Amino acid sequence: MEKDSKHGKRHSLIVMIVMSVFVCAIVWASSYAAYTNSRNAQRTIAVYDKIGEPFSSNYLERGYSRDNVKSIFVNNPALGPSALLTVSNYAQGLQINPSQTVINYVLSARLVRYDPSTVEKYVPVTPQYLSDNSLDDFTATIIKGETSITLGGNTVSYNGFAGTLAPNVLSSDTYSVHLSNHFVNRPDALFLEITATPQGSTLSPITGILKGELRAQDASNRWTGAFSDAKLSLPNTYDGFNYIVTGTGQGVCTVTWDTTKVDISDESFIAIMEISGATGSNGTLTFPVNSNDVMRYDLQFYKVNITSETWFDMEDSVVAFTFA
Repeated sequence: MEKDSKHGKRHSLIVMIVMSVFVCAIVWASSYAAYTNSRNAQRTIAVYDKIGEPFSSNYLERGYSRDNVKSIFVNNPALGPSALLTVSNYAQGLQINPSQTVINYVLSARLVRYDPSTVEKYVPVTPQYLSDNSLDDFTATIIKGETSITLGGNTVSYNGFAGTLAPNVLSSDTYSVHLSNHFVNRPDALFLEITATPQGSTLSPITGILKGELRAQDASNRWTGAFSDAKLSLPNTYDGFNYIVTGTGQGVCTVTWDTTKVDISDESFIAIMEISGATGSNGTLTFPVNSNDVMRYDLQFYKVNITSETWFDMEDSVVAFTFA
């Protein structure tokens, strides 16, 4: 009996050793799988970081506002320049990658002046500064939906615009910006700084400086449409494309595109269709333009099937522009 007992103990010990090895193997495999998944996740995040954060604008950029100064043109010094500013839940030109989470943000605006002696270069002004420098007539109006605010005089800043961009779908807010003609006649006296700041998010704020600028009026009306993306790489390396319609005078612009190659973003289509007199269908947008009101429209297209097309093909047959 004692011999059988010892034999049973040895057998139990062998079973325990085998089970321990089996459990270790499972733990090692699970750890390796977790490590591999973690590495895959890191690679995915790295790729996502490379293509840009899913929070962008056609006028605002990440970084310092001093490094992003953009002009809003007008061709008549008696009129003030205007622009349509968008805030979107994707990186510009990458409309196929909208944010996977909801983005709540606050858009703020303030009047600033240029001061080269400071690090910021553009510093906020006070009502007293406007009065002391005869700048009381400068006004900047920002409109979103039914909300309209005007900066100037005793009101030099505003941070009451709150926006929400839906997740997993392309989502944008559009702001109409109007500067008084004083920004054109005294272009270095005052500027408008706009910043969009995500709330409760690791996304970076985007900001920029807008200035008024006079563009000489041509002898005849002239509007053009062209891609603004860098041409160093072939079109098939892009997920989406930025297309700018700009010009002077008034008339009617028509943008057509080959829907088997590209398609327009819903936000761009809706923004143009909000223009009085605009018409649109699958592959075509026609809308009236007047540079006294707006001198630039930013459209975005996403790739459907771009293979061997060159940039010449993109502006010749993939997306075509006419002005009448």
